[in-house]
Amino acid sequence: MSEETKQQPARRMVVVVGVDLSNVSGHLLARARDLVRSIESAELHLVHVIPDPLLWAAEPPHPSILDTRPQTDLARQKLQQLCDSVLKECRARIVLHTPVGRTADEISRIARESGADIIVVEMHERGGLRRVFHHSVVARITQTAPCSVLAIRDPSSRVASQARARQPEMGSRAASG
Repeated sequence: MSEETKQQPARRMVVVVGVDLSNVSGHLLARARDLVRSIESAELHLVHVIPDPLLWAAEPPHPSILDTRPQTDLARQKLQQLCDSVLKECRARIVLHTPVGRTADEISRIARESGADIIVVEMHERGGLRRVFHHSVVARITQTAPCSVLAIRDPSSRVASQARARQPEMGSRAASG
């Protein structure tokens, strides 16, 4: 059999998507869907991390707080609803993950275990401590990830709007030249 008649193996792509279930999550999933659209054998691993109550407790929490099943069940339900609305025509294999732990560590762990080619996360415009915390999560993911990380900016953010406003319109350059 000649080299030309051998079949090329199907391209495989694994994308891990860190989803915080905010109003930007639909946009994020649409971008992830677009990444794998032309891939024959693709997997989308959607990850929403439930914060471990022991990580934030100043003193031992009440046992009822340690039961994260209600949060996990609700997160899985919301992830499924998001999939049903945004990924309904996506051919990729979709896997939902709702681990309990530190966000960056869990996303990186799942990327490692799944053999991810890329991690996709959402960036939000936030102020004060929320901004520092969120950016530190994204920074930690990039430091611990076994693959490349793509940070998608919220298209409705002030920063994104300003960037779009600075871009010249398609026809304006031709009209002035």
